[in-house]
Amino acid sequence: MTSKSEKPHIDIGVRLKMVRKHLGYTQSDFSRIHNFSQPQYANWESGFRRIPIESAAILEERYGVTLDFIFLGRLKTLPHNLAVAFGDSPLDK
Repeated sequence: MTSKSEKPHIDIGVRLKMVRKHLGYTQSDFSRIHNFSQPQYANWESGFRRIPIESAAILEERYGVTLDFIFLGRLKTLPHNLAVAFGDSPLDK
């Protein structure tokens, strides 16, 4: 089992993965569409690295996924449709 010290940003990565999967993209497609390098995005999603706020802001602007949700997991700051979709999703998948 991987420890939090090995993947310090795993909670953020799980939420990024939820967003990507909700939108129906592969990691490769999602990276390409947003001009993120695929290895860089994979590190964010896996929790090895934290997504920079500037990159997270792109997701907020494009999809309404709030920075509070990405960084802190706060569902109540999301638009209703996203809060409902993510509220029913287990965060550990």
